[in-house]
Amino acid sequence: MHKTVLISGPDVEPINLAQAKAHLHVSGSAQDLEIQLMIATARKQIERYLSRALITQEWEVYYDCWNTKMMIPFGQLQNVDSVQYYDSNGSFTTLPEASHYWVSNTSDPGFIQKRYDAVFPELQPGRPDAIRITFTCGYGDDPEDVPENIRHAMKLLITDYFEHRGEVVVGTAATRIPQFISNLIHTYRLYQF
Repeated sequence: MHKTVLISGPDVEPINLAQAKAHLHVSGSAQDLEIQLMIATARKQIERYLSRALITQEWEVYYDCWNTKMMIPFGQLQNVDSVQYYDSNGSFTTLPEASHYWVSNTSDPGFIQKRYDAVFPELQPGRPDAIRITFTCGYGDDPEDVPENIRHAMKLLITDYFEHRGEVVVGTAATRIPQFISNLIHTYRLYQF
C-alpha cells in the first residue's frame, strides 16, 4: 500500500441527520450530535471496508519510483489534479500530462499510464515518497450519487451503533461491520489497490 493523505474531505454525508433519525425512529434533538458522529463514523468505516471514497474528496498518493502504470486508490477517479516529483536536484516539479502520461478514469480503480514515447525524469536519489499524485475521487458531490445499497448499509450500520453503544465508541476508528451489512455492499469492494 502506498502512503495516502486526505487533502479535503466530503462537504456532505451520504446520509443526513433527518434520514438517520427517521431510520432510528428518533424525534427531538437531544441526541443529534451523537447521531451525527455515528453518521460520519459509519461512512468512514464503510469507506475503509470498500477501499472507496463515497462523496467527492481530494487525496494525495505517494510513490517512491516511476511505474508504467500507477494506480490511484479509492475508486471512482474523477480527476488527476497534478503529478509532482522531486527531480535529481531535489526541486519539486510538476510533470506535464500532455507529454508524459494519460489518465484512465474509466477503469476502477483509475490509474495514470505512461505515454508510449515518454521518458520519465530522474528522481532525487534515495528519496522516499518522491512522487506525489493529487487527485479527486468519489461517486459525486451529492448524497444521491452514492449507490442506494451503500446508503442503506450506512443506515443499518448507524442503527447497529445506536443499539449497541457500549460495543463501539463513536468518533473512534470502528472496526466491526456485521456480516449482513458487509454482504449488502460486498460487490462494491475494491481489491486492486
